[in-house]
Order: sequence, then C-alpha cells, then structure tokens
Amino acid sequence: MIDILPTLANLAGAQLPTDRVIDGKDISDILLAKPGAKSPHDVLFYEVEGVRRGKWKLVDARRRGYELYDLDADPGERNNLAEKFPEKLNELKGLLDEHKEYLQKGRRPAAFVENPRELLTDTEGVPTLAEYMGRGDIQVMDNTSGPKKKKKQIRQ
Repeated sequence: MIDILPTLANLAGAQLPTDRVIDGKDISDILLAKPGAKSPHDVLFYEVEGVRRGKWKLVDARRRGYELYDLDADPGERNNLAEKFPEKLNELKGLLDEHKEYLQKGRRPAAFVENPRELLTDTEGVPTLAEYMGRGDIQVMDNTSGPKKKKKQIRQ
C-alpha cells in the first residue's frame, strides 16, 4: 500500500512531500503494463511477519519458528526449507530484523489537538453521501434516532 502515494503523484504530475520520509516507490510502469516493467523493490516486507527477496520468502510463524519457502518451486508454501537452507534463513531474518528496527525508529506518536472542536456543528441540510450521489437505492443508517439506529430508504 505504501506505493500508492508515489505512484499517484507521478501519474498526476505532482511532487512528493519533502518534509517526511516516503517509503513507497513509483510503480506506475507496472500499473500501466509497460513492456519490461519490473518492481522497483529488491525486498518486499509483509508488515513485520515476513520478507520476500527474489524467489525466497521467510515467514515468522511465531509459535512454529521461522518458515522458509522457495516460491518458484513451491508457490503454495507447503515445504518449509528453513533447515535445508540455514544461510538463506539467516540472510532473510537479518533483513526482517533490520526492517523491524527501522519501523520502530520511525514511529510517530498519534496526533492530537490541544483544543479539539467539531468542524461541523450543525448538519442540518447536509446530504448523506447516498443523497449527494443521487442514489435512492442505497440503504443508510439513520443516526438521528438515538441508540436505536433504523435503516431509512433514500427517496429522490
């Protein structure tokens, strides 16, 4: 998901923000199916649970330990090769550990506002999204009825 911002910025001709780290990369060539397009990523992380490099995938299976798969030979991930290829396991585990450390260093605290206030204090006359789109066939929840929320049909 992190490749969305750089990709859309490129497609829209916009500049990426320079006041923060943008981890993603532009994948528009892949999205547009350009001949010869390749992933700009050497390594792909599955959050903090796994890593893929080339044909190799390492999964931190927590209770079962680490699992290593050759995705070219075993796309269904049925044959754990961790014991057969300990050097590949250690290489990928090192990458995953570095990634976890990088994420921890880059963590930002949740945002807060000292004096929060509602942006919209009166919703009278503000249409629902279904009303705005002119979709009378969409059922929406009526949140004006208190705890018991009733469905109401949008009429045009």
